[in-house]
Amino acid sequence: MLEAGNAKEAMKIFQSYDRPIHVLITDIVMPGLGGLELAKSALELRPALSVVLVSGYTDRPLDREAIGYAKFLQKPFSFDALARTVRSLLDKNRETLLIADSKFMRVAVQRALTGAGYTVHTANDGEAGLRTARETLPDLILLDLVLPTISGLDVLKALKRDAITKSIPVIVLAALSEPTKDELLNEGAAACVEKSDKLLEDDSVALSHTVTQIVGKPKASRG
Repeated sequence: MLEAGNAKEAMKIFQSYDRPIHVLITDIVMPGLGGLELAKSALELRPALSVVLVSGYTDRPLDREAIGYAKFLQKPFSFDALARTVRSLLDKNRETLLIADSKFMRVAVQRALTGAGYTVHTANDGEAGLRTARETLPDLILLDLVLPTISGLDVLKALKRDAITKSIPVIVLAALSEPTKDELLNEGAAACVEKSDKLLEDDSVALSHTVTQIVGKPKASRG
């Protein structure tokens, strides 16, 4: 467990800590940057983060806004109640969306990630992918760069323009040159993975590792 005395210290941890952080627990009312602002800033850095906001003031508009995207605990609360709230967030199965037109790739990646404990939704083109992303709000999107009708790059740009989907991390699967990789990262991709026959070998261990680095382990892998 990581601790911070205020929002500024917390943001330094979010910026520098090189392992997944699954849950943020913060008071809404703090000196300087408040808990709601901290949560929004933290979610920009770590979109898969779950948030628990605590406060003794339930009649403020600020608190009603917070309830829309975070778990809320009213003070005073028991440690039991806090533990149950955190456990419910940690036990949530990580959901992914794979957007790829190749049936072989969809089957291979779905088998690998399902075997690793993730829930996998699939879409076979960009339009279906954008629609499914808005409907399911997955923890992570895996996006093939080469798609019919709408290119993977245009899908990535659309995801990052949409207020509903812009915070979802995207891993792009592509045959990568350095300029292509730099462009994708500049457009908001969380990571780029070389698309090759090796990627789909051995149940795609390398891909599963990249997914885990970004969104954390699925429920089935937690001890």
